[in-house]
Amino acid sequence: MRDKFFEAELPEHNSHASEIRLHPSGKYLFIANRGHDSIAIYSIDEANHGELSLVSITPSGGVFPRNFNFAGKFVVVGNQNSNNLTVFDFDMDQGTMKVVDTVAQPSPNFVFALPAGCLAPPSKRLSMRVHIALVMVFLVFWICKLLVTYFGYWLLVY
Repeated sequence: MRDKFFEAELPEHNSHASEIRLHPSGKYLFIANRGHDSIAIYSIDEANHGELSLVSITPSGGVFPRNFNFAGKFVVVGNQNSNNLTVFDFDMDQGTMKVVDTVAQPSPNFVFALPAGCLAPPSKRLSMRVHIALVMVFLVFWICKLLVTYFGYWLLVY
């Protein structure tokens, strides 16, 4: 069993894993390979005690994949030495990835995907609460400052 796992079909390369993550579905294991600059995807056979089977090996979209993470149906890979992020569309049925986009990013060392909707614009109601809170803080600050100034003067006089 151990030998079968390590028989990845990588050509002879000075390669090592940089990141190993379980897909949120629990059906796939992703391994980023530095040197070979790829992402290997293994399926996990739960019925067979979690046996791993190589499904695909995809170029990482750059050089020296440092870190990757999942964002819905997408996989975002940070390629450290080529200074870029590559976004892949992950096909859950096939276990394969296709490049969607690549953008420049100096030395991406950590990729963190934000949950969907967390960057949505605030509602007007929330915005009004924030404005009221800021006005209250402003008023309390100035009232305290006036009180300290007034009573501080009287304390000095008497």
